[in-house]
Amino acid sequence: MTRFEQVFGRAKPVIAMVHLGAMPGTPLHDAAGGVDAILRGAEADLAALQAAGVDAVMFGNENDRPYELRVDPASTATMAYVIGRLRDRITVPFGVNVLWDPMATMALAAATGAAFVREIFTGTYASDMGLWAPDAGAARRYGSRIGAGAVADALQRLSRVCGIT
Repeated sequence: MTRFEQVFGRAKPVIAMVHLGAMPGTPLHDAAGGVDAILRGAEADLAALQAAGVDAVMFGNENDRPYELRVDPASTATMAYVIGRLRDRITVPFGVNVLWDPMATMALAAATGAAFVREIFTGTYASDMGLWAPDAGAARRYGSRIGAGAVADALQRLSRVCGIT
């Protein structure tokens, strides 16, 4: 059995997104609601998705627009806090994605015990944020150093199955 099959229990899992509210310090952040509002929203999404029978969930910071190539450490810390607060209610495998920062994604995976990650790790892109050239080798080595190295195996298989990078 592959690591992918061990994580997801099937060849083509349904992975649903828990889109966290905008993180502190980002333009769309709800300062009045604060981190408690982010936690409440994530809690509601997690409960609904698990009740619907998804195979896995992924936590992401989709609301942190406009995105950065290197996120503020406060975003990663807040995401870790929220996932940590929900950890005892997560009943399916979970993954993380810190847009568009592979190093922060690996750090978040290590901090939370995520089973998998999704991020852009390879290629060179001309984007609305300028030139973008993630370093897969650096991210994988960093993940190995901080205890998140195993997530790459699931990521690699997920990329092939779903056609994502």
